[in-house]
Amino acid sequence: MPTVLEGLEGDIVKVTSTGKLTAKDVLDNWAEAQKFFDKHDTIYVLVELIDFEGWNVKAFWERKKKELTYHERIERIALVAPKKWQEWYQQFSTPIFLAKTAYFEPGESDKAFLWLKGSRLL
Repeated sequence: MPTVLEGLEGDIVKVTSTGKLTAKDVLDNWAEAQKFFDKHDTIYVLVELIDFEGWNVKAFWERKKKELTYHERIERIALVAPKKWQEWYQQFSTPIFLAKTAYFEPGESDKAFLWLKGSRLL
């Protein structure tokens, strides 16, 4: 599957996406994400894109619908991705999410995790 969700620590979840996502991938992903929302009022998300190619139009639309449902419950987002996807995210997702977002280069997952974890201690 092109997307894997894993709990890192408490209310921190990591989403790793590779390849090109389909609508089924997105819906399966959100079904898994629901488990984290059921356990926590707010969550912190580390998104890592590895060899990511994007998604088809239907997948994009399904993702946006789900984001609109849960966006207020995401406290922070750490995006680990090449500049191309960081710029894309800034244009298309930042206006939707209220979450504070930080951007990290590929290979900086540990740094991104520490940023998320540290923010919970403030």
